[in-house]
Amino acid sequence: MGTPPVTLIVVTDSYYEFVAPFMPKLNYVTLFAHRLEVAPNGEITGYRLRVQDNKRRTVLALRDLGFRTIAVGDSFNDVAMLEVADSGVLFRPPASLPASYPALNVASSYVELQGLVAEFVQRSEVFVASVVRCNMAERLSHPDNSERLAAPPETSAERFDAVWGSVASPAGYILAVSYPVLALSTGARAAYQLAVRDDITNYVPVLMSGLAALCYLIAAIGFAYRRPAWWWVSIIALTFEMLMVLVVEPGAS
Repeated sequence: MGTPPVTLIVVTDSYYEFVAPFMPKLNYVTLFAHRLEVAPNGEITGYRLRVQDNKRRTVLALRDLGFRTIAVGDSFNDVAMLEVADSGVLFRPPASLPASYPALNVASSYVELQGLVAEFVQRSEVFVASVVRCNMAERLSHPDNSERLAAPPETSAERFDAVWGSVASPAGYILAVSYPVLALSTGARAAYQLAVRDDITNYVPVLMSGLAALCYLIAAIGFAYRRPAWWWVSIIALTFEMLMVLVVEPGAS
Protein backbone atom coordinates (compact mmCIF):
# COMPACT_ATOMS: atom_id res chain seq x y z
CA MET A 1 0.00 0.00 0.00
CA GLY A 2 1.36 3.45 -0.94
CA THR A 3 1.71 6.48 1.29
CA PRO A 4 -1.72 7.80 2.30
CA PRO A 5 -2.60 11.29 1.03
CA VAL A 6 -1.67 14.14 3.38
CA THR A 7 -3.41 17.53 3.35
CA LEU A 8 -1.93 20.63 4.96
CA ILE A 9 -4.37 23.04 6.61
CA VAL A 10 -3.22 26.29 8.23
CA VAL A 11 -5.47 27.32 11.13
CA THR A 12 -4.60 30.69 12.59
CA ASP A 13 -5.98 33.31 14.96
CA SER A 14 -4.76 35.94 12.52
CA TYR A 15 -6.79 37.48 9.71
CA TYR A 16 -7.05 36.77 6.01
CA GLU A 17 -6.08 40.35 5.24
CA PHE A 18 -2.74 39.88 7.04
CA VAL A 19 -1.99 36.35 5.84
CA ALA A 20 -3.07 36.64 2.19
CA PRO A 21 0.25 38.15 0.96
CA PHE A 22 2.07 35.02 2.15
CA MET A 23 -0.23 32.54 0.40
CA PRO A 24 1.73 32.41 -2.92
CA LYS A 25 4.85 31.38 -0.96
CA LEU A 26 2.78 28.65 0.76
CA ASN A 27 1.45 27.40 -2.59
CA TYR A 28 -2.06 28.51 -1.62
CA VAL A 29 -2.67 25.89 1.05
CA THR A 30 -6.05 25.65 2.76
CA LEU A 31 -6.32 28.50 5.26
CA PHE A 32 -8.77 29.01 8.12
CA ALA A 33 -8.50 32.53 9.55
CA HIS A 34 -10.66 35.41 10.76
CA ARG A 35 -11.83 38.53 8.92
CA LEU A 36 -11.22 42.21 9.48
CA GLU A 37 -13.93 44.77 8.91
CA VAL A 38 -12.41 47.53 6.79
CA ALA A 39 -14.04 50.85 5.88
CA PRO A 40 -13.87 52.16 2.27
CA ASN A 41 -11.12 54.54 3.35
CA GLY A 42 -8.98 51.61 4.53
CA GLU A 43 -9.60 52.08 8.24
CA ILE A 44 -9.99 48.89 10.28
CA THR A 45 -13.33 49.22 12.09
CA GLY A 46 -13.69 45.76 13.64
CA TYR A 47 -13.25 42.04 13.16
CA ARG A 48 -15.34 38.90 12.63
CA LEU A 49 -14.24 35.61 14.15
CA ARG A 50 -14.81 32.49 12.06
CA VAL A 51 -15.73 30.59 15.25
CA GLN A 52 -14.67 30.68 18.86
CA ASP A 53 -11.83 28.27 19.67
CA ASN A 54 -11.32 27.69 15.94
CA LYS A 55 -8.10 25.66 16.17
CA ARG A 56 -9.44 23.04 18.55
CA ARG A 57 -12.83 22.85 16.81
CA THR A 58 -11.18 22.38 13.42
CA VAL A 59 -9.22 19.34 14.64
CA LEU A 60 -12.32 17.90 16.33
CA ALA A 61 -14.34 18.35 13.12
CA LEU A 62 -11.66 16.60 11.06
CA ARG A 63 -11.60 13.75 13.57
CA ASP A 64 -15.39 13.41 13.39
CA LEU A 65 -15.03 13.13 9.61
CA GLY A 66 -12.68 10.18 10.03
CA PHE A 67 -9.35 11.95 9.43
CA ARG A 68 -6.23 11.30 11.51
CA THR A 69 -4.49 14.57 12.36
CA ILE A 70 -1.06 15.79 13.42
CA ALA A 71 -1.16 19.35 14.74
CA VAL A 72 1.81 21.68 15.11
CA GLY A 73 1.89 24.82 17.25
CA ASP A 74 4.39 26.99 19.10
CA SER A 75 2.53 28.71 21.93
CA PHE A 76 0.02 28.38 24.77
CA ASN A 77 -2.92 29.27 22.52
CA ASP A 78 -2.18 26.14 20.46
CA VAL A 79 -2.27 23.64 23.34
CA ALA A 80 -6.02 22.96 23.17
CA MET A 81 -5.65 22.03 19.50
CA LEU A 82 -2.55 19.87 20.09
CA GLU A 83 -4.21 17.91 22.89
CA VAL A 84 -7.17 16.75 20.77
CA ALA A 85 -5.09 15.82 17.71
CA ASP A 86 -3.87 12.26 17.15
CA SER A 87 -0.35 13.67 17.48
CA GLY A 88 0.50 17.10 18.89
CA VAL A 89 3.86 18.77 18.28
CA LEU A 90 5.27 21.86 19.98
CA PHE A 91 7.62 23.53 17.53
CA ARG A 92 10.33 25.69 19.13
CA PRO A 93 8.08 26.51 22.10
CA PRO A 94 8.90 28.70 25.13
CA ALA A 95 11.07 26.85 27.63
CA SER A 96 8.30 26.49 30.21
CA LEU A 97 5.73 25.00 27.83
CA PRO A 98 7.06 21.43 27.31
CA ALA A 99 7.40 20.91 31.08
CA SER A 100 3.75 21.85 31.57
CA TYR A 101 2.56 19.49 28.81
CA PRO A 102 4.89 16.47 28.77
CA ALA A 103 2.50 14.39 26.64
CA LEU A 104 3.16 16.61 23.61
CA ASN A 105 6.05 16.01 21.22
CA VAL A 106 8.69 18.72 20.90
CA ALA A 107 10.63 19.67 17.77
CA SER A 108 13.48 22.16 18.00
CA SER A 109 14.28 22.20 14.28
CA TYR A 110 12.63 21.63 10.93
CA VAL A 111 14.54 18.36 10.57
CA GLU A 112 13.02 17.08 13.84
CA LEU A 113 9.58 18.28 12.76
CA GLN A 114 9.87 16.51 9.41
CA GLY A 115 10.89 13.33 11.24
CA LEU A 116 7.84 13.48 13.52
CA VAL A 117 5.51 14.11 10.58
CA ALA A 118 7.05 11.24 8.58
CA GLU A 119 6.69 8.91 11.58
CA PHE A 120 3.04 9.90 12.02
CA VAL A 121 2.30 9.34 8.33
CA GLN A 122 3.95 5.92 8.48
CA ARG A 123 1.88 4.98 11.54
CA SER A 124 -1.26 6.20 9.79
CA GLU A 125 -0.42 4.02 6.78
CA VAL A 126 -0.17 0.97 9.05
CA PHE A 127 -3.43 1.96 10.72
CA VAL A 128 -5.25 2.27 7.40
CA ALA A 129 -3.81 -1.01 6.10
CA SER A 130 -4.83 -2.80 9.30
CA VAL A 131 -8.40 -1.53 9.04
CA VAL A 132 -8.62 -2.65 5.43
CA ARG A 133 -7.24 -6.10 6.24
CA CYS A 134 -9.57 -6.53 9.23
CA ASN A 135 -12.65 -5.50 7.29
CA MET A 136 -11.79 -7.74 4.35
CA ALA A 137 -11.01 -10.69 6.63
CA GLU A 138 -14.33 -10.22 8.40
CA ARG A 139 -16.22 -10.20 5.12
CA LEU A 140 -14.39 -13.22 3.73
CA SER A 141 -14.84 -15.20 6.94
CA HIS A 142 -18.61 -15.02 6.61
CA PRO A 143 -19.83 -18.30 5.02
CA ASP A 144 -22.06 -16.50 2.52
CA ASN A 145 -19.64 -13.74 1.50
CA SER A 146 -16.68 -15.37 -0.27
CA GLU A 147 -18.56 -16.21 -3.47
CA ARG A 148 -20.65 -13.05 -3.23
CA LEU A 149 -17.53 -10.88 -3.26
CA ALA A 150 -16.18 -12.66 -6.32
CA ALA A 151 -19.35 -12.49 -8.41
CA PRO A 152 -22.42 -10.83 -6.86
CA PRO A 153 -25.54 -12.44 -8.32
CA GLU A 154 -28.01 -10.33 -10.20
CA THR A 155 -31.31 -10.03 -8.38
CA SER A 156 -34.70 -10.38 -10.07
CA ALA A 157 -35.35 -6.67 -9.47
CA GLU A 158 -32.06 -5.76 -11.16
CA ARG A 159 -32.90 -8.01 -14.13
CA PHE A 160 -36.34 -6.40 -14.39
CA ASP A 161 -34.81 -2.91 -14.28
CA ALA A 162 -32.34 -3.86 -17.01
CA VAL A 163 -35.05 -5.28 -19.30
CA TRP A 164 -37.42 -2.41 -18.55
CA GLY A 165 -34.72 0.15 -19.31
CA SER A 166 -33.87 -1.47 -22.67
CA VAL A 167 -37.55 -1.54 -23.71
CA ALA A 168 -39.06 1.51 -22.05
CA SER A 169 -36.44 4.04 -23.01
CA PRO A 170 -36.82 3.85 -26.83
CA ALA A 171 -40.55 3.10 -26.69
CA GLY A 172 -41.13 6.01 -24.33
CA TYR A 173 -39.54 8.46 -26.77
CA ILE A 174 -41.75 7.23 -29.63
CA LEU A 175 -45.01 7.22 -27.66
CA ALA A 176 -44.26 10.53 -25.96
CA VAL A 177 -44.00 12.16 -29.41
CA SER A 178 -46.91 10.40 -31.15
CA TYR A 179 -49.60 10.82 -28.50
CA PRO A 180 -49.35 14.64 -28.21
CA VAL A 181 -49.97 14.77 -31.98
CA LEU A 182 -52.99 12.52 -31.55
CA ALA A 183 -54.23 14.62 -28.62
CA LEU A 184 -53.87 17.80 -30.67
CA SER A 185 -55.73 16.46 -33.71
CA THR A 186 -58.54 14.93 -31.64
CA GLY A 187 -58.91 18.05 -29.49
CA ALA A 188 -58.89 20.33 -32.54
CA ARG A 189 -61.63 18.27 -34.20
CA ALA A 190 -63.79 18.42 -31.06
CA ALA A 191 -63.26 22.19 -30.75
CA TYR A 192 -64.16 22.68 -34.42
CA GLN A 193 -67.37 20.70 -34.07
CA LEU A 194 -68.40 22.62 -30.96
CA ALA A 195 -67.54 26.08 -32.26
CA VAL A 196 -68.28 25.92 -35.99
CA ARG A 197 -70.69 23.11 -36.76
CA ASP A 198 -74.33 24.09 -36.17
CA ASP A 199 -75.87 20.94 -37.60
CA ILE A 200 -74.87 18.75 -34.67
CA THR A 201 -77.67 17.83 -32.34
CA ASN A 202 -76.00 15.10 -30.32
CA TYR A 203 -73.03 16.61 -28.47
CA VAL A 204 -72.15 13.49 -26.53
CA PRO A 205 -69.69 12.16 -29.17
CA VAL A 206 -68.09 15.62 -29.47
CA LEU A 207 -67.58 15.89 -25.73
CA MET A 208 -66.23 12.36 -25.71
CA SER A 209 -63.71 13.36 -28.38
CA GLY A 210 -62.51 16.21 -26.18
CA LEU A 211 -62.22 13.84 -23.25
CA ALA A 212 -60.30 11.40 -25.45
CA ALA A 213 -57.87 14.20 -26.35
CA LEU A 214 -57.28 14.76 -22.63
CA CYS A 215 -56.62 11.02 -22.17
CA TYR A 216 -54.08 11.09 -25.01
CA LEU A 217 -52.34 14.05 -23.38
CA ILE A 218 -52.15 12.27 -19.99
CA ALA A 219 -50.80 9.16 -21.74
CA ALA A 220 -48.14 11.24 -23.48
CA ILE A 221 -46.95 12.66 -20.16
CA GLY A 222 -46.77 9.20 -18.63
CA PHE A 223 -44.80 7.78 -21.56
CA ALA A 224 -42.41 10.75 -21.45
CA TYR A 225 -41.32 9.89 -17.88
CA ARG A 226 -40.52 6.28 -18.89
CA ARG A 227 -41.11 4.95 -15.37
CA PRO A 228 -43.27 1.90 -14.54
CA ALA A 229 -45.63 3.88 -12.30
CA TRP A 230 -46.16 6.57 -14.93
CA TRP A 231 -46.69 3.97 -17.65
CA TRP A 232 -49.54 2.56 -15.58
CA VAL A 233 -51.09 6.04 -15.60
CA SER A 234 -50.82 6.06 -19.39
CA ILE A 235 -52.34 2.59 -19.70
CA ILE A 236 -55.26 3.51 -17.43
CA ALA A 237 -55.91 6.69 -19.45
CA LEU A 238 -55.87 4.78 -22.74
CA THR A 239 -58.08 2.02 -21.31
CA PHE A 240 -60.60 4.65 -20.25
CA GLU A 241 -60.49 6.15 -23.75
CA MET A 242 -61.08 2.72 -25.31
CA LEU A 243 -64.11 2.15 -23.09
CA MET A 244 -65.52 5.51 -24.21
CA VAL A 245 -65.15 4.43 -27.85
CA LEU A 246 -67.10 1.26 -27.15
CA VAL A 247 -69.87 3.30 -25.54
CA VAL A 248 -70.01 6.06 -28.18
CA GLU A 249 -69.71 4.03 -31.38
CA PRO A 250 -73.15 2.35 -31.21
CA GLY A 251 -74.85 5.72 -30.64
CA ALA A 252 -72.82 7.37 -33.41
CA SER A 253 -73.96 4.87 -35.97
